[in-house]
Amino acid sequence: MPKEVNPRIHVNDRDYPIRDHRCKDPEKRRLVKKLAVMITDNIPRKLPGGMHENHMDFWILDNMLTKTEVKFLLSFIKRRTGLTTGELASRNHISKARAQKIIDHLLWIGILEQNRDNADHHIQYLVPKWVVGSGEYMVEHPTLPDKHPEVATMFNLAPQEPLELAAKLVPPGGAGIGMHVIPVEKAIDASSTSVSVEHLSHWIDKYDTFCSMVCACRKAQRIRGEGVGDIEGHMCIGVGDIGPGDP
Repeated sequence: MPKEVNPRIHVNDRDYPIRDHRCKDPEKRRLVKKLAVMITDNIPRKLPGGMHENHMDFWILDNMLTKTEVKFLLSFIKRRTGLTTGELASRNHISKARAQKIIDHLLWIGILEQNRDNADHHIQYLVPKWVVGSGEYMVEHPTLPDKHPEVATMFNLAPQEPLELAAKLVPPGGAGIGMHVIPVEKAIDASSTSVSVEHLSHWIDKYDTFCSMVCACRKAQRIRGEGVGDIEGHMCIGVGDIGPGDP
C-alpha cells in the first residue's frame, strides 16, 4: 500500500490502491480534493494540503464520480444539508429534470441519501458521512462492489483513520461513538435510564418503510478476503428512504 495509508491500520494485498492513485485531470483533482475535505471526518485532512490522492476520501470519489457529479455535490456546500430537487437545480443552473437524473444516479451509487426528516415530510437529499452513511450504501449495493471492490477497502478505512488519535481516549462502552445494538423493548429495565433512540419503538414509530438487508461489515470482509465466513445476507435492518434501485 502507498505511504499515505497508515501502517498501523490493517490492510492486505486485496486492498486499494496497490500502486499510487493519480487523477489525470487537474481540474477534477482540485474539485475532488475540495469535496473530499467537505465529507471527511479526518481532521488533519481538512487542513490546507492535508488531503492526498492516495487517501481513501479522495480516490473513492475520483473512482465513483464524473467531474459533473463532483461539481453537483459541491453545490451542497456542506455535509448533512437537506435540499430538494428544485433547490439543487437552482444552485447548479440546470432544469429540475436534469437535476433529478443526476440525483438518481448519485443515490444509486450511494453517495447521496434521501429522507423526509423535515417538518412537512417532503423528500430531501443530503451528502452523508462515510460511515455510518455512504460506506454502507456502496458495500450493500447488489452490483457496485463487483465493478468496484475498492468500496470494501473504503469501508474498512473510513471508521478507523479519523478515530485513530481519539481511540485511546474513548472509555469502555464507546461514549456514543460508533454503532450500537438497539435492544428489544422488554430488555430495557423499567427502572433504568435510557433515551428514546435506545428504544426499538422509537424507530418503528419514526419510519414507515423497513427491509432486511445484507450486512455491510460481513460483505466488505468477504470482498477483502477476510472475516469468519458467516453469512452476510439478511443480517441487518434498513429503515426509511434510501432511493431508486436502478441507475
